[in-house]
Amino acid sequence: MLRFLTTFDFTLENILQFVVYSAIFGAMVFFTARSLKSAPVDSEGWQWVRPSFMHHFAVVGSLLFSLLMWWLYFFVGSARADAEYQETGMLLLALAFGLGALVVWWLFYANRICWRDDRIRLWTLRRFTEYSFDEIVEIKQANGEGNWRITFEDGRSATVSEMSHGFDDLGDHLEEYMV
Repeated sequence: MLRFLTTFDFTLENILQFVVYSAIFGAMVFFTARSLKSAPVDSEGWQWVRPSFMHHFAVVGSLLFSLLMWWLYFFVGSARADAEYQETGMLLLALAFGLGALVVWWLFYANRICWRDDRIRLWTLRRFTEYSFDEIVEIKQANGEGNWRITFEDGRSATVSEMSHGFDDLGDHLEEYMV
């Protein structure tokens, strides 16, 4: 970290780029949080927690960046003296961002939650597992970043993001039944 600070060119242009990019990403988070909708209800009366723009952006952005790194690694390479070092970095970035996209997809797209009355369902790719609210053992913050983990008596758990559509509705419903 110290090496980065001593080699970084602190010109006005670089500082302005940092400020502009930070403002853009901050605004994106702010407007995503403000645009969250209530839980949609399906034809059977189940309310669903759905991924929001933040999840879509995380999956698509990570996947595109990973594909870019793979393309650079396989088809472009580097002609510089430290090419091996750069290509190792590209490979690590491609793997890390690809894995990140897979984790976000698994947590918020492949595993979904819906509820109705005193029942809650976990949907994992091809099957539903239905529980009563009485079977919830624990609700706790998963990693300090706005994700919550709901754990059931049989040991299964589900992760819910505060940035999901319907998160507030689920929280209100859980408060009603957990008291």
